[in-house]
Amino acid sequence: MSDSKTSEFLKSLIETPSPTGYEQEGQKVWAEYVKKFADKVEADAYGSVAAKLEMNPDVITVMLEAHSDEIGMVIQHITDEGFVYLNKLGGSDSTIARAKRVHIHSKKGRVLGVTGNTAIHLQENKNGGGKEPSWKDIYVDIGVSSKEDALKLIQIGDPVTYVEGLDQINEQIITARALDNRIGSFIIAKTLEGTEQTQEGP
Repeated sequence: MSDSKTSEFLKSLIETPSPTGYEQEGQKVWAEYVKKFADKVEADAYGSVAAKLEMNPDVITVMLEAHSDEIGMVIQHITDEGFVYLNKLGGSDSTIARAKRVHIHSKKGRVLGVTGNTAIHLQENKNGGGKEPSWKDIYVDIGVSSKEDALKLIQIGDPVTYVEGLDQINEQIITARALDNRIGSFIIAKTLEGTEQTQEGP
């Protein structure tokens, strides 16, 4: 993407953590961008954000819609040893949750952790024996040795997201977590921007 403003917006939109049920931060990024082009930007009681263009009332009204959330996890339990156990938010897949860097989003800020995975030479069945892990088997190490120390940083109910951000594979292809949802929001924002430019004329 040669347009630096467009690239910065897409990167910020994708890399701002917004797991299911905690989408506000990502919505703020989107709303801040589109308010320059929309006649009205508003949020409703359900947490949805909408941008509107005031058009001729005789023309057909069109609505473009996209998700702003991403799959994630939530802290469900903290052991006496300080290990953090998770449950899913949205359609999270436990088979890809092992040996990943994650961010826990607490009221005190982001806490970095790593999801555990038994080393292959210690597994009873190599490569897991084809058995998918359940969420009760997924835990996060945040570098503490007690529940007391863990609770100084995080709390039960804090959302968790993967660390991976946006990378460009080549001139035509990008990769990122949450790309399937956020790219729709990005397209809507750029459509609004293009509509404004069309109305203004050459």
